[in-house]
Amino acid sequence: MPRRGARVLRLTLTPVDRNVLDLWVQWGTPAEARRAQAIMLRTLGWTYAEVQAETGLSLLTIWKWVHRYRAEGIAGLQDRRQRPQRDLL
Repeated sequence: MPRRGARVLRLTLTPVDRNVLDLWVQWGTPAEARRAQAIMLRTLGWTYAEVQAETGLSLLTIWKWVHRYRAEGIAGLQDRRQRPQRDLL
């Protein structure tokens, strides 16, 4: 049960998104599999702490992926470069 005054935001998956995430869990990179698993567990109502214990991801990382998924869908779960690439010349 959520603590008093806590906002509960439901996370739902479309059937297409669920299929993509299932594929990531089975055939994706280890990072994609963990992201997909975190999103799917949150849709099942698992708490962030429970997802952390299951996946080994930090709470901040789980929060980041959930919020990116909410804002951008599957595209938000793609890797993003942390720094711009530099020319080697």
